[in-house]
Amino acid sequence: GAVMAFDGALAINASFVPALTQKGLSLFILKRYEEAASSLGAALDLDSEQFDARYHQGVAYHHLGNAAEALASFDQAIRLDSRSFAAHFEKGLILSEQEEWDASVAEFQLAIECNGERKEAHYALGLALYALVRYAEARDAFAKTAILDPGYADAHYHEGLCSEHLEQYAE
Repeated sequence: GAVMAFDGALAINASFVPALTQKGLSLFILKRYEEAASSLGAALDLDSEQFDARYHQGVAYHHLGNAAEALASFDQAIRLDSRSFAAHFEKGLILSEQEEWDASVAEFQLAIECNGERKEAHYALGLALYALVRYAEARDAFAKTAILDPGYADAHYHEGLCSEHLEQYAE
């Protein structure tokens, strides 16, 4: 398949950046994340300005449970393309997993600035705000999610939880 063909190109020229990059992306698609991160890393050692390689290296590290390397890759990807919804969103997810709520809120807000029509960013923002006990803002994020996808039951559910908390505080 594709990986073998890229290996053939690399047998001829081990420093052929496009083949290293495409091999890494192919391995990523095959969910062979450790090999993908390695191939993408080799490509990036030769040409550090490749956004797609940086981004996918970050996702591969995330799948491998290496949050520190994933965050470093996403930071570098964002340096290359500060308007990348995907890089800000993925970075926000890792920060949420680490319960770095304020930082995750900031990343989800940046992701939304890049593409405000992505329901998953509004929903993730709502969850982070909810964890910070910022119920009014969280409710608004869940409401926006529900507007973008009226069938998103979890968004309606969490909007209700936020409203319930706000009503309890009002009493």
